[in-house]
Amino acid sequence: MRSVAVLVLGMALGAAALGMIWSATDGDVSFRIFAVRHDDGRVEFGAQQRDAGGGWSDLEAPERRFLPPDAPLGARRYSSTVIAPADAPSERVARDYAAYLRQAGLELSDNFEAYFGAGPGAAGGDAADSPPAVDYAALPLLCIVDPDDRGIDALCDGLAAGYAGAVELLAPASLSDLQPEIEARLAMIEADPPAPLGGWVATSTETLDAATRAQRALGITMPAAHWIELVDRQLVDPESLFCVISHGGPESEGLFDLFWGLAGESAYALAGGLNLNLRTAAYADPGAQAAAVRACIADAAAAIAITLPDPETLQPVVDEAHAAGIPILSFNSGAEVAGAVGSALHIGLDDRRGGELAGEAFNQRGVSGTVLCILHEPRNVGLEARCDGFASTYAGQTERWRASSQAQLFYELLARVEAGNVDGLLSLSVSTAFQVWLLEQFDVHDLPHASFGYDITSAHRVVNGEMMFVVVDHPELQAYVATALLHMFDRFRIDPVHYFGGAAIVIEPLIVGPEAAQRLIDSLSE
Repeated sequence: MRSVAVLVLGMALGAAALGMIWSATDGDVSFRIFAVRHDDGRVEFGAQQRDAGGGWSDLEAPERRFLPPDAPLGARRYSSTVIAPADAPSERVARDYAAYLRQAGLELSDNFEAYFGAGPGAAGGDAADSPPAVDYAALPLLCIVDPDDRGIDALCDGLAAGYAGAVELLAPASLSDLQPEIEARLAMIEADPPAPLGGWVATSTETLDAATRAQRALGITMPAAHWIELVDRQLVDPESLFCVISHGGPESEGLFDLFWGLAGESAYALAGGLNLNLRTAAYADPGAQAAAVRACIADAAAAIAITLPDPETLQPVVDEAHAAGIPILSFNSGAEVAGAVGSALHIGLDDRRGGELAGEAFNQRGVSGTVLCILHEPRNVGLEARCDGFASTYAGQTERWRASSQAQLFYELLARVEAGNVDGLLSLSVSTAFQVWLLEQFDVHDLPHASFGYDITSAHRVVNGEMMFVVVDHPELQAYVATALLHMFDRFRIDPVHYFGGAAIVIEPLIVGPEAAQRLIDSLSE
């Protein structure tokens, strides 16, 4: 029985694996014009296009392509239209990816021969008096193609070009055929006459698993290598649907929330650059948000990003997405519960830490007494965490205050401030900060005030001393990265739910006072 050695010979991750995608933009097309003078005095014109291999295409001869011998001097003549085929971005990416895989196959063949070839050190032996090693590299090598991975056979082409022996290609029609066909080929090793193999190369995790099971079933062991690539370099199918479904936003009781305006703007900016079919929606009611997620599930979305203001309401729809094989990631609200709900990955502000920093900043500025922590949404665990953090560090009293509705926030806040026993205000969004500014215009109060969020108006108010500071919450970063992660999830070759396992990308809160606010204002005009 031969000894088994498994060699891992390739891994491409992260930005390196995505680099082919980022560069998949329209490029230049090279042409050249030809001219031929005929015996009758006419001059014939045409064109050629440079092909992917660097050569020139057949002559493109438009219908109107002759300049008559009596053409007047200085008069322009135009040919009829020539339609020249140009590579689509997906074709260029596929071509470049194939070249990359062929080069990887060449390197893999060198590594295989170096590791498993006969001689000192072969197959791990290094003693001078060790038994002669089998020169596996002199025997045929089996390259197992994943039928669901388009273009991966180029790896086998590179392997065949560099390998000293023969390379056999095993390309089943479907994944269900993988193990039976591998078993059939391995069984031929002991057949009469035998068809020996020096080893096999799996081109994916699926082919590796099938080959390993086939070996075990037959009791055969041999050198093996497998190619690992976590991110598919091909472009996303333009028909694939991606969803970003949040709470709040423009559809929240008819009121515009700047946070979600910036978030939606950045999500669409990235989607345009990646050519993603993106659907976004925002709802104040968690039930409506859940219904929008269900609509994405029904439309077979490739991946879905959600916020988690009300985890209990959204838990069932996350389970439904998983049952349909659709990964869910979360952003903004719900960092502390995202993993338990079933989000593969969460990105968001550390809300509690933001509240803690705000409380410390109130203390440093000499604020005392009762501060209203203004909750502008009926249910949102992220906003509650901000108030929790503030209450834990602020030396005075914290009153959690919430309006009956967004539309009534100004009037009810006005009544609460006029009722007295309010010594400071902490807004949890830019939109709420605007409502507080309106109170100031009516000379209702002159209370110390700070806010989460950032816009140019808030920055000017901080610089002018009308507001103490802002805690920047980066809506554009959260939505942009969430959309990028949707793209990554679709390109992942392994289940992102299990791979990330509820991990979190946490944004450290940033307190912006007058000097930093002025720098931000200045940067907008540079």
